[in-house]
Amino acid sequence: GSEGVLKQSDSEAYLWARRAAIKGIPKAEYAVGYYSEVGIGVKPDIEEAKRWYMRAAAQGNKRAIARLTELKRQGNRPGKRTARPTRKDAENECVIM
Repeated sequence: GSEGVLKQSDSEAYLWARRAAIKGIPKAEYAVGYYSEVGIGVKPDIEEAKRWYMRAAAQGNKRAIARLTELKRQGNRPGKRTARPTRKDAENECVIM
């Protein structure tokens, strides 16, 4: 959300990221994969997450490639939702405004 303007809504963030991902934007494809993996705004679904990560990876998204590698190493166990990203981390994120 935007403090004083919009309430934070995980489901709304997921829907906007998905709209961008459907248009083929690699950062959004990665974001939808992540949201699907850990259950942000949507029920966790590792297979759906992998599909989005693969789409992003096919376009060269390094984070998606790394996530697919890690999932394979972990035996396809989903990750856990972590604290909000730092400003530096956020520079590489898909930002929905």
